[in-house]
Amino acid sequence: MKKEINEKTFELNITNELLNLSKSFLWYMDHSPIKDLIATGVWPEFSKQTCLFAIGLTQGEEANPKKGGYDVSINYALPGGQQARMLFLQYKAGIRRKYSNRSGSSFEKSKGALAEHVCFTFNDAAGNTQHSTLRKLAENPEIQENSVLYVFPRITERKDFLKKIGSLLDFTSFVPVKEMDRQASKNESVKTITNDPHKFRVSYDRKTSEVNLLLLLLLLDQGFVGNLLSELISIQIERLFKVFKMGNGTDFSELLNSVSIAIDDLFASQLEGIDSSNVKGYIENVRIGLEKENFVPRAPSNYTTVIPNEGLNLKFDEKLDFSSIHYQVF
Repeated sequence: MKKEINEKTFELNITNELLNLSKSFLWYMDHSPIKDLIATGVWPEFSKQTCLFAIGLTQGEEANPKKGGYDVSINYALPGGQQARMLFLQYKAGIRRKYSNRSGSSFEKSKGALAEHVCFTFNDAAGNTQHSTLRKLAENPEIQENSVLYVFPRITERKDFLKKIGSLLDFTSFVPVKEMDRQASKNESVKTITNDPHKFRVSYDRKTSEVNLLLLLLLLDQGFVGNLLSELISIQIERLFKVFKMGNGTDFSELLNSVSIAIDDLFASQLEGIDSSNVKGYIENVRIGLEKENFVPRAPSNYTTVIPNEGLNLKFDEKLDFSSIHYQVF
């Protein structure tokens, strides 16, 4: 069966949703008088900042052959000296299946209506080494392991996709590469994701998922998208306060109050069902940091990798094929 939606379409639209939602608290501040307190030109400059989207690790360079290894250099600096963040998002497009013919599958025909699912094929690129390459990225000490992810949209028909634009995240499963490996290692019959193509099967309601042909029942973190979004929102809040400081802002109380109210409105209207405590906790850390040391603390990096101002240099013991690995810098 031919896929009705290709991976590039998912990639562009889901990435756009992530970035738009991370900044959408600004919409609730649009009429706030706080904008008048920020130096002329700073607010519109911050509001218009967009993400840099790059495909493939195109800046990879071989290290000195006498020393061995392989280097990848990622360099990008945001305006005002702010640090960029990065996600490795490996998108996959799936196909609707009424059931699985695989004996022992959670989606066998005998399950009846509950057998319908989305089937994805992964580790089928770069000579069946894509998963091991992603694994090596996630294991690199410079990379936050949860920022290396498979993205499995549970949408298979174009008509359905068009209806769900704007809420694609609600129908997408994010699976950290290391978490997939971690669960496989606990299964005596699986142990590791091998260098072969594999199937990831997931029900449309995301409640049941497995990795085939391994028959690994994969338990998905149902709160992952909410936690990721909370971190992205916190990053944008960090940048807003730093922009305010750059504009010689000194009284942060009104800005803190305005942002806090905007976050409440955002979660109540657009992110209903997602816990706002992580973002509220970061706002409180900002309040404490500014009151004690006039310092804006860095937003959490549990799901994103920080790119230092001097750039990110990744070293590997062997040359890897990054041609099919995508990453998002923002």
